[in-house]
Amino acid sequence: MRVQFFAATAGPVVVCLLFGCSGPVVYNANGDDASAGGDDAGAGDDATETGSPDSGARSDAHAAADTGAPSTVYPAFAPAMGQIQKNGSGYLTAPVIVTITWADDDPTSVSAFEQFGDDIGGSSYWTAATSEYGIGTAQSGTGNHIHIAANGPMQMNDSDIQTFVQQNVGAALPAPTAQTIYALYLSPSTQLIYNGSPACTSGIGGYHSITTASGFNPAYAVIPRCGGGGAQGIQSATLTASHELVEAASDSPPGYGYTGFETPYMAWEYFLGFQHEIGDACEFYQDSFFMESAPFAFAVQRIWSNKSGAAGHAPCVPAPAGSYFNVTPLNPQTIDVDLTQQEGSPRFATKGYAAKVGQTVTFQVGFYSDGPTSGPWQLSAHSGNPLTGLTSNLVATVDSSKMTGVNGETTSVTVKVVSAGASKGEVLTLSSYLGGTTHYMPVLIGSL
Repeated sequence: MRVQFFAATAGPVVVCLLFGCSGPVVYNANGDDASAGGDDAGAGDDATETGSPDSGARSDAHAAADTGAPSTVYPAFAPAMGQIQKNGSGYLTAPVIVTITWADDDPTSVSAFEQFGDDIGGSSYWTAATSEYGIGTAQSGTGNHIHIAANGPMQMNDSDIQTFVQQNVGAALPAPTAQTIYALYLSPSTQLIYNGSPACTSGIGGYHSITTASGFNPAYAVIPRCGGGGAQGIQSATLTASHELVEAASDSPPGYGYTGFETPYMAWEYFLGFQHEIGDACEFYQDSFFMESAPFAFAVQRIWSNKSGAAGHAPCVPAPAGSYFNVTPLNPQTIDVDLTQQEGSPRFATKGYAAKVGQTVTFQVGFYSDGPTSGPWQLSAHSGNPLTGLTSNLVATVDSSKMTGVNGETTSVTVKVVSAGASKGEVLTLSSYLGGTTHYMPVLIGSL
């Protein structure tokens, strides 16, 4: 699901809410994700580590940080970049996109949406976003352009949409297969109701799900027209559609495919509000929304890549131009957090650093990039997630003598746990800033 979050230059920036966008992730009593062990469980092992990382976290807030040394090995440290796990076979190997529009939509928009559905599957964008997850080229074509002869209804909710699909398959709509994705571009005059409220005025930009029809469980993506009309409205719609089509292809129940971060990366779950499909993981960032170039000249969202992030490159692909830079926690500990609120274990083992309430912990982080940068970047530490307004019960500071760095250098971060939340785990966000661009690395602080 996509919801409006903050404005960006290239179109709306959206963030996924806690409900409706991801398949379930089961956290069992042994502290392991029940479906852990995805293809990239050992991510980052091929990176060469240089500098002089600390041997681990320290409780002494005044311990001297080892500042390492600049390195021409890129990245200098193997990043603790989250890895989304493979849960099963719930992904599409040869998706077929059916584009659905209504009579009262304007011809320019209808033509753009049909062209988008035809072209996205063979684009370099689709290959970059999906190929590592076993998703093949998506197909469409004129036989999958469905223009409903009637005007769109005044309102539709999810029950209405499922009924519409079920009643029209084999007639107005082509019969589904196991690879079908119905992409419903609602009429500008149709108000989408989600959980009893108007979707657009509630900030919800779209969602995907499945239904049952003709013995199959076809996926469908719903794109309300929150961006209005004209070129801006088309860009808003294709931005949402790129997110939802990729997620429908990569995580289609009932089998469930790629959703949820692997056990060591619980910090990313907290950072993302437990929204963890491959589109959700990138929708916070302004540089994730861009216009693709010809021949696929549409507004799209970058998508999470396990392989790219683990190798020290930008985790959201296709990667923006320029060197990617960030910091990574060094030698994190095994800590326990309480996931009973997520129907999980009260002592779930993951990676981070631990401190009791009222105590501090100091740990080192390594500056890394995938190539030369224009200079050192600035590091700051935030309790919670500064992008979403999520707060946490922490006070954090970066070593004042080393608040900037380049690839290979290190510094220390000191964190005090002010109070214990229900999960006995608090997220800390490390923000790296250079030349108008900010990249983020969450770290989990446990207090059990």
